[in-house]
Amino acid sequence: MCSFTQHTLLVYKLQSWVTPAQTQLIQLIQLTQLTQLQTQLTQLQTQLTQLQTQLTQLQTQLTQLQTGLTQLQTQLTQLQSPSSKPSSPSSKP
Repeated sequence: MCSFTQHTLLVYKLQSWVTPAQTQLIQLIQLTQLTQLQTQLTQLQTQLTQLQTQLTQLQTQLTQLQTGLTQLQTQLTQLQSPSSKPSSPSSKP
C-alpha cells in the first residue's frame, strides 16, 4: 500500500503531467477554432466578391435601362413636337 506521502507525491506528479496536457489541449482547441473562423472568413469574402459582381451586373443593366428610357423619351418628344405632325391638306374651293 502507498503511504500518504507516496500518494501525495504521485498526485503531484500526475498534476505535473495533466496541467501541460490541459494547456496543450486548450491551445489545440483555440487553434481549431481559429482555423474554423479563417475558413468562415474566406467563405464570407467569396460571397462578398460574388455579391459585388452581381451588383456590377445590376448597375450595368440599370444603365442600359436608363439609356433605353432616355431614347424612348426622346422619341416621344419628337412625336409630340409640332414639326413632326403632318401638315393638314389645304382646302381649295
